[in-house]
Amino acid sequence: MSITESVLNKFLETIVNIPLQIYSLDLKSARGHFLIEICLDNLNDPRGSVSIKDCENVSKLLGEFLEESYSDENYTLQVSSAGAERELRLPGDLGRFINVPVKIDFMQNGKKISKPFTILNFDGKIVTLSALEKKDMKAFGKNFELKVEDISKGNLFLKI
Repeated sequence: MSITESVLNKFLETIVNIPLQIYSLDLKSARGHFLIEICLDNLNDPRGSVSIKDCENVSKLLGEFLEESYSDENYTLQVSSAGAERELRLPGDLGRFINVPVKIDFMQNGKKISKPFTILNFDGKIVTLSALEKKDMKAFGKNFELKVEDISKGNLFLKI
């Protein structure tokens, strides 16, 4: 019996509790070796950051489960935070990360725009953003409203 995403998800549901959640789970297999990559999210943290201790706890418990249930399998386990510039899950994260710097990719007049903003408001259909870049003084500090469907991608953004 081989390690599967389904088995991993089922076990993770028993050990990862709110405010933590699984941001992503990736299982790769090549030549009899499994690579298990898990990214965690903290719903109580303004940027979703998790502690090293959180990662260690999940890694320890999952490692024990794998050793007990799949002792014949060769695997590498990596547990980490989703990251400081993680991709936003649209549209839900637009409401979650109010007042947090983000980089938003959107279409405007047939042209792809990718700029840093702060999310000011999100009503479920329209997101209100404030431009962060001073180099574009015309836009700096101004508010923009975008329809969710016009946004192609978003990431958390670390200020420079």
